[in-house]
Amino acid sequence: MRKFAACAVLALVFSTFIHQAAGAFPGSQYMSNGTWCRTWFGKPHEHWGDSLGKKSQQEAYEYAVRNWSAFVALEYGRKYADFGLALKKHVDCKDDHGAWGCMIKAQACRH
Repeated sequence: MRKFAACAVLALVFSTFIHQAAGAFPGSQYMSNGTWCRTWFGKPHEHWGDSLGKKSQQEAYEYAVRNWSAFVALEYGRKYADFGLALKKHVDCKDDHGAWGCMIKAQACRH
């Protein structure tokens, strides 16, 4: 059992070293306008938010944005959860016989 635990710790340390050396840990990229945006493996890291069965497109959009913001706040903190600061926004809303739903995707950013 000790050998297994030692191997697990060694593997974790090695993995951490490799990821740090390669810049693979989630990070933030500084943008020229003073904004910091989340990255993964040096590329923009985007998150999704969605909604279903809402009475209007506006309601569906607002719910999807709240969904996105709640997840981003949980993962990165409230500073990154402002959808207004996000980059690479993609919004797709559809009406299914009077029930609206939206899917949004965006890169979380903060000032």
